[in-house]
Amino acid sequence: MRSALLALPCTIAVLAGCFSTPVRRAPEAGPPPPPEIRAPSPAEQPPPAPPAPADPTLPTLRDPEIAEFKAAFAGAIAYPRYVLALSPTCSDCVHGIAEFGKAIADRPDADLRVLVVWLPVLDSDLGPPEESARRPLRDPRVTEFWDPDRHVSPRMIDRAMRLVRAKGEEPDFDADVIAWDVAMYFPAGAAWEDPFPTPAWSDAPVELAVPRVKRALASKR
Repeated sequence: MRSALLALPCTIAVLAGCFSTPVRRAPEAGPPPPPEIRAPSPAEQPPPAPPAPADPTLPTLRDPEIAEFKAAFAGAIAYPRYVLALSPTCSDCVHGIAEFGKAIADRPDADLRVLVVWLPVLDSDLGPPEESARRPLRDPRVTEFWDPDRHVSPRMIDRAMRLVRAKGEEPDFDADVIAWDVAMYFPAGAAWEDPFPTPAWSDAPVELAVPRVKRALASKR
């Protein structure tokens, strides 16, 4: 079929040569001129969109040395402190923080501080936690951080491995595991110690720590 189509113009040309009067065709119209391209003047350009304001209640830990987190930990040295590491979308984490948040909300007079580190762990953790996840921890004694590069987790794991080895044992976990859905307790006066301070106790998942938290708060009534 393609060869027949290619030969068709040649056939038309031969037939046209049989006429004494040349065959004239109307001149084809040329393509329209391209539209004028002109850069808008500064007065015509829309103003740049303002950057999205950072959430002052959820600072991002960009510094691998986690200076902001260290400062918050040291600044609360006069208080008992709980440190939580949480995934923004883990259903177990969400349930655990709901129970934890209720436990401290029931004791608004308790002198304590809570440092929460949100970090991406699951495929669904595409960004900072939604308001619905954070709502149970809305308390003036709670300070939250978003750790997108997971700077805090390796420090927690490093400390855990050192504690195991201090007992003459070898850890049954690798250094590249992620610390999450975990609660740690530090009494008043516990100072920062690199890579991460040693907790008085820790529990995982967070839900398991809630009864212990409730007992500690009840004992201080």
